[in-house]
Amino acid sequence: MSKTRQKLEGILEGLGQRTDVTASAIVTSDGLMMASVLPKKIDSDALSAMSAAMIALGTRVGKVLNQGAVEQIIVKSERGYTIAVECGSTAVLVALTNADAQLGLIFYEIKISVSEAISIL
Repeated sequence: MSKTRQKLEGILEGLGQRTDVTASAIVTSDGLMMASVLPKKIDSDALSAMSAAMIALGTRVGKVLNQGAVEQIIVKSERGYTIAVECGSTAVLVALTNADAQLGLIFYEIKISVSEAISIL
């Protein structure tokens, strides 16, 4: 395992320890997994591909509707949230939570984690 991947996974592990984040990953903008902290029940290939698709679609919506650059995308589902945040110009941090997660704290901690990851990337 590369040192970069180890450092990124350390950031993701810290995010999970400080919040209600149940799974997280950093993927390239084109959908390749860079680092992850995922339970076995989550397909890492599907997560990375869908994360890239979410950011690509959000970016397109921002352009077409003149809303500017995408900062984050949130999908609220029956059992929780999927949050995708751009992590520099070439990556995306994705976090999954349960339905009763403290979103304010999670958004704050994701912001810190993204800053840490950008300094590594």
